[in-house]
Amino acid sequence: MGRTEFLDKLNGALNGRVSSEVLQDTVRYYDDYIMSQIRMGSSEEQVLSRLGDPRLLAKTVITANHAGEQEYVREEYSQENTQDYSQENTTGTIFRRRTNLPTWAVLLIIALVFLVIIGLFISILSFLLPILFPFLVVIFLVKLFRDWLR
Repeated sequence: MGRTEFLDKLNGALNGRVSSEVLQDTVRYYDDYIMSQIRMGSSEEQVLSRLGDPRLLAKTVITANHAGEQEYVREEYSQENTQDYSQENTTGTIFRRRTNLPTWAVLLIIALVFLVIIGLFISILSFLLPILFPFLVVIFLVKLFRDWLR
C-alpha cells in the first residue's frame, strides 16, 4: 500500500464520522508526517508500516474526537534535519488535545479557591485577634482619656 492509498483509506474511514475540519486536518497531518519522514531518510514502506492500519488510526481519531469536550488545536512546527546527506527545513502541523472544563467544574474550582482564601483570612485574623484586641482597647482608652483632658 502506498501513501495515496493509505490516505484514501484513512479518509474513507473518517468520512461521515467526524467533522469535515477534523477529517481534513487529520489527513493533512498524516500526509505531512509521511512526507517529512521520507525527507528524513525513511522509505515510504517503513513509514506506513510504523503507522499501521489506517482504519485503526481512524478509529482512534473518532474515539478521541467524541471523548467529551476535547478539540484539536493546530500548531505549526518547524524541525531542522541535520543529517549528513541533507540540510533542509521541514514544516508541518501537529495536533494537541485541549480539554475544556464544563462550566460547573470551573465554578466549583472558583468556589473552592474562594473558600480557601476566606479560610486563610479567618485563620490569620483568629491568630492576630488576641494580640490586636488589647492593643486596640489601649489605643481607644488613651484617645478617650486625651479627649476627656481637653
